[in-house]
Amino acid sequence: MLDFAPGRHTAQPAAARRTVLAIPCLFVGAWLAGAFITTASAQPSPAPTLALPDVQISDHAPDDDVVSIDTAAYRARAIELSDLLDQHAGLQVRRTGGFGSFTTVSIRGASSQQTSVLLNGLPLAPTVVGGFNFGALSLKDLSGVDIYAGRAPVDLAQGAPGGVINLRSDLDGDGWATSGYASYGSAATWQTGMRTGLTTGPVTHGVSLGTAASDNDYSFVNPNRAFDPNDPDRQQEEPRRNADVDRQQGLYVAQWTINPDWTLGALAQHSRQSQGLPDARNSVAARTRLTSRQTNVQMRVGTTPGRRREHQVRGYWHRTRLDYDDRQDQLGVGAQLTHSIQDRWGMALIHARPLGTHWNWRARLEPSRETYTATNQVDGRTTAGRRDHLDIAGRLGWRSSRDRWRAGITLRHQRADDRYEAGNNHREGSSQSTRPQLDLGWQATAQLRLYAHAGAHVRLPTFFERYGDRGLFIGNADLAAEQGRNLNLGLRWRQAGWSAQLEAYASELNDAIVTQYDVLSGIGRAENVAGATVRGIELSSRWSGSLGWLGTTLQARAALQDTENTTDGVLAGKQLPGRFSEKVFIGTTLWLPGRYELFHEWIHVGGVFYDSLNSRPAPDQHEHTVGLRRPFVLAGSTLDAGIEIRNLTDERAEEFNAQPRPGRQFFASVEWTLHHRTTQGSHP
Repeated sequence: MLDFAPGRHTAQPAAARRTVLAIPCLFVGAWLAGAFITTASAQPSPAPTLALPDVQISDHAPDDDVVSIDTAAYRARAIELSDLLDQHAGLQVRRTGGFGSFTTVSIRGASSQQTSVLLNGLPLAPTVVGGFNFGALSLKDLSGVDIYAGRAPVDLAQGAPGGVINLRSDLDGDGWATSGYASYGSAATWQTGMRTGLTTGPVTHGVSLGTAASDNDYSFVNPNRAFDPNDPDRQQEEPRRNADVDRQQGLYVAQWTINPDWTLGALAQHSRQSQGLPDARNSVAARTRLTSRQTNVQMRVGTTPGRRREHQVRGYWHRTRLDYDDRQDQLGVGAQLTHSIQDRWGMALIHARPLGTHWNWRARLEPSRETYTATNQVDGRTTAGRRDHLDIAGRLGWRSSRDRWRAGITLRHQRADDRYEAGNNHREGSSQSTRPQLDLGWQATAQLRLYAHAGAHVRLPTFFERYGDRGLFIGNADLAAEQGRNLNLGLRWRQAGWSAQLEAYASELNDAIVTQYDVLSGIGRAENVAGATVRGIELSSRWSGSLGWLGTTLQARAALQDTENTTDGVLAGKQLPGRFSEKVFIGTTLWLPGRYELFHEWIHVGGVFYDSLNSRPAPDQHEHTVGLRRPFVLAGSTLDAGIEIRNLTDERAEEFNAQPRPGRQFFASVEWTLHHRTTQGSHP
């Protein structure tokens, strides 16, 4: 039996589980009711300096349900991109340890392979190998994050069944004022870097440089340690070994206004991260290491925003180089010293135009090629693969005369031609599919908007899922492609000081690909599940105002979902392994006299099972973060300084495959900006 390697946990009774499910709903519901009652009397709060990001909902169809996060507020905090994404209830974040550890993100019950990751609308995560690592990305290079749950607009032709996470590095706003940041905290974790912008005639430039590192030697209880007669129950804590991380990153972006009608944009990004990989016993002798290097180059020429007819041409090249060193056979499926390179290059053509008064047309054509080569220098074995993509998407949209109604139909066509070679193993194949998508929106009142969308999808297995054999994973050459359908129904309320959004979602998968881990060896393998159904509801709200003399911002997000295995046999009715049943985030920010800012963040995740039989439940997670910040106005500049405590209650959680996470951690951070401003993050 393959399943997730567990710690020591016992199953909860069904009644207790229903109680746990009800508590987050009641809490968030009561909070929303209180916010609604107090909104009418809310007064503007003091100007904020830093804290929870201003989450916006786009007003432009077909993006009714996009969540856009302004990341500027977090450059002055010791926080990672994965920590920020974990604050959103519909996202599932899985880590293999502390700072910089391998991290995957998925949306609404989907797997990480079912979630597309883009940079400025262009591919970032390779589909040939998969397994994109968010732990190797720096939040400091980003200006925003857009989350599309279950669907994507036409401009993102690589839309996946689990939705899209689009990372943005824009030159808009004052985020490119000259600034520097630094932080230091537990487990010798530190970050430092700088950003600056410059305008020379019609060209605007932005440069960001940074470095970070962590020993990740936090203490934990290791149930796999060697037997010690002085500690027969293995309850003594020990430091995490061979888990250190160091990272360097650089980014250059530019925009050239050629004339009032046309602009040219460019991006060059490079990052390097080296990290140790602990073995199952947390051995002192562990030496396994993974080094990754990522390079992105993008060029874009197109009409300026706001033109009636839009034309864009985008070209890109992305390279990921991985060096995996386990020559001593301490981790995984055998001795390896593997060097691999993944390349993807292509172009995207975008065209949009109105068709009369009420109709519009938008289309995208994107051909690209991915290549993959890997050589194990221990035995000289070489594997190589290639995938040629063709993605075509077009949307015909309609809006009523007063713009109260919007509707559209989108067709996406995908074709992929694969070629894989490993020694005498030679495989070729091709597949194509055409998928429809419908969207509808109604502006019922000035504050209330209702929307719906439905669509179908196909996802091909990655080469790694079919043929991989690195670390704790082996391939399954018999995997079939996933197929499925999804439906989303939502409403959004926005008024001065308060916004709320409620969305129900459902998806049905055939031949769903699920990665499962053997309980004894810890080795994972992807398997097709004959059928799976995901149903859920997600609620979010934000309120800003004054409570007496305190300026206040409150945010609440909650998700309840059911991920049912619908295959016949013993697994029928079971939850898919590794998916949560409920998740809640509550964030509170108070502005105190003297320009002090006090914030508290709480995340709860529950209802996760390590295994397909649901016999091994993971413990529920409850993580609190508290912090205090204050801006200091200096001569011609601003210094934002603060401290924070993460995992305040010192809860010791385990992620998938029994990977321990840090307990209580302390951090101090500063951001210095060469002009007077406050970080725009939590407007009242």
